[in-house]
Amino acid sequence: MSRASVRFGVVAASFAGIAVVCAWLVRPFDGGPAATDASASVLYFQRIVAGRHLEAFVNATPKPLLTLVYGGLHEVTGGWEAAAWASVLVTAAGIILAAELVRRIAGPEAAVFAVIALVGSVAFLTETSLGLGLPWAFALWLAAALALMRPEPRYGVAGVCLLLAALARQETFLFLAGATAWLVWRQVRGPRPSRGAWLILIGWLAIVVLAIHDLALAGDPLWWTKVAGISAARQHVGSVLHVAHRNAAHLLGLLGLVAFGIIGGLVLIRSRSWLTFWGLAVMGPLVALFTLVLAWRGLAVLDRYFHPIDLAVILSAAIGAGAVLGGLRRRAVGKRPSRLDRGMPAIGMAAAAILAVLLSMPFAPASGAARRTIGAQADTALRVASMAPILREALRAIPAPDAPEPGPYRTPEPADLRVFVPRYEGHRLAATLPASMSYLRWIDPGRVDLANGYPAVGSLLYFDGLLQPGAVTPQTAALRPSTPTIVGGVRVVPVYVDAARKIWVERIEAAP
Repeated sequence: MSRASVRFGVVAASFAGIAVVCAWLVRPFDGGPAATDASASVLYFQRIVAGRHLEAFVNATPKPLLTLVYGGLHEVTGGWEAAAWASVLVTAAGIILAAELVRRIAGPEAAVFAVIALVGSVAFLTETSLGLGLPWAFALWLAAALALMRPEPRYGVAGVCLLLAALARQETFLFLAGATAWLVWRQVRGPRPSRGAWLILIGWLAIVVLAIHDLALAGDPLWWTKVAGISAARQHVGSVLHVAHRNAAHLLGLLGLVAFGIIGGLVLIRSRSWLTFWGLAVMGPLVALFTLVLAWRGLAVLDRYFHPIDLAVILSAAIGAGAVLGGLRRRAVGKRPSRLDRGMPAIGMAAAAILAVLLSMPFAPASGAARRTIGAQADTALRVASMAPILREALRAIPAPDAPEPGPYRTPEPADLRVFVPRYEGHRLAATLPASMSYLRWIDPGRVDLANGYPAVGSLLYFDGLLQPGAVTPQTAALRPSTPTIVGGVRVVPVYVDAARKIWVERIEAAP
């Protein structure tokens, strides 16, 4: 058997094993996990294909790659499982690419460390379970890097990879800005880059794709630049100092990996592996700086914005660990040559795996708490999927608003609201049922006043005490009877009640 065949077999087996572990943690077969970005992407696909503008503001910045992949898979299969599996498989592909990148720099120990640490990363696997854009962007960033690390760099391939990555995660524009600055510097100071090197700037065409996508979605080619600002106006936004503290606390939680990451950074500088060095600098320090810029602009900085930093730290630590363990292995072989020397690479890789587990605490596959965190979206998806047929049937009795559906620039008036669902599940249910986002919202317990029309006659109420505990309070008790009840001059009629599961579906009717 040729060496190439053996290597292909190892890569294929590794990919399959990683995919199995990721699937075990994410559970893509349980209703198809899909959080806000993923479910919103399906909704966007439906609206664009139907030739309709988005009817109400959706708190998810458009990501055309996810729109195409998740929306297309949902359209073809009629469910969410295929999209969830796509997220799992691209995560496995990204881990394989990461292992190959660090192997080229620091040897097989680095590759093993990267695989184990990434599979054990709660942050990374949570992104996978939520169906977010980071796993897609990460795989494409690494594909671009590997295309550039060839003896004859494939600049066009790298440019296309960065274009696609920018359609999944906007931090990609930091890579493109760095590449542009490098090309301009080389053009001015020399030696001048080859003509082909400029092909990497193909990635900037992502702005054109984003504009076309959003023009079709919202009638505004710059909609993707405005969503975060509208969202920030609706919630508390931390200060720059607060976000700086969060960055510091995040790194302290990765302290062991950071220590080896510093060694990795020194290895990259010493070996003059500038492409990898600056790529990891973008994923780490520049992303941290980017979060401070967001805070300075008054935009919300979500916890997941820090996750690229985790990936940069893990890859840097893999290079550092590979250099240390590889050096120890070579020194041991050089001092005491023996028949055991052939087993030294295996010993080194085993040590890398153990070290990765120890530094990645909590190690996702071995931690019950971590598994629950990663699998929480699967639990949510299963509950929502079980309620979809009940809600779909109940919705047939509820007419859509007579007024024209509002555009994404304004919030629907209270009179438009007809269906109240658990918070953060509106996008998924709007795409599943289907229902218009213009009259699908979540209940505000503090406003409940049936006598004065909130919620209004004709409304459908879906309460879930696990998905939105804040809605199942004494203030909403009157909206959750187990038998038809007259309250505040209206009639509350149970459609489906399972108090043991903390689920209630109720309809508001005019009193007889």
